[in-house]
Amino acid sequence: MAKKKAKEQAANVLVLPSGLSTLADVAAEHSTRYAIDGIHVAVTDHKACVEATDRRMLCRFTLDAPECGDVDVLIERDEWRVGMFAKGDGQTVALHFLDDGKVRFDWDSRTFTATPMEGKFPRTEEGILNYTDEDSASSYLNPKLLGRLLKPIAAAIPEIGVETHLTLTIPRSGAPRPLLIAGSQPGSTLSVQAVIMQVKKW
Repeated sequence: MAKKKAKEQAANVLVLPSGLSTLADVAAEHSTRYAIDGIHVAVTDHKACVEATDRRMLCRFTLDAPECGDVDVLIERDEWRVGMFAKGDGQTVALHFLDDGKVRFDWDSRTFTATPMEGKFPRTEEGILNYTDEDSASSYLNPKLLGRLLKPIAAAIPEIGVETHLTLTIPRSGAPRPLLIAGSQPGSTLSVQAVIMQVKKW
């Protein structure tokens, strides 16, 4: 018992909105070179990044993590879905990164422990672009992809449709580029950047 208690005391803690359970819907069904069937959680200098991709789209949430040291883990999508699930809007889940490498999810009186996956999350920085051309252009969008991408955003940041507008940016000229969706939660450090890769232009 004492050993278990000491292990828990040494854990880093990251508190996330339970709505991020829906990131499991963005993760791939099977891992490939550019996609993985897991959620990437990384914390550097108390800045957290939680993201998923199936190669066709990417959804990334960032927020401050004052109680968490540096971590970099992959959590299988079904374990993530179970661990992050909490009934009711506005709930939070505490992720404890334990000394034995496992991740414990705590909410209410229930706990769930996941074993991180082996492997490396694909490079996704090229998908998040800083656009200088603010002119929009008509484009083809796959409604199913867009629906899957917006689901975790709506679940994690329910106020976004009331007080904050999502920005959709599509370059007018040049080769087909990703569609960028960006937004943030009022009164917190939680923000989101999401991408649908290779949007076709009219």
